[in-house]
Amino acid sequence: MAKYASWADFERNVPIVYRERATAEAFRAGLSVIAPPGMTPRTNRVEAYRRGVDGKAELVVEGYRRAMFE
Repeated sequence: MAKYASWADFERNVPIVYRERATAEAFRAGLSVIAPPGMTPRTNRVEAYRRGVDGKAELVVEGYRRAMFE
């Protein structure tokens, strides 16, 4: 079964989920899992990720619409 029943559900919920899950801390945690023993993620990489995702939640939906339907 699909996660979203309609485009309206997708358009309404994806930005919320994106804002909640695409965080610098989630990125840091993911990098920490795959880091070689004794190494940690660089702070500047984590901050660059944060700057790259802040305010982009609505663009995710727009990009998906263009990629899949236009």
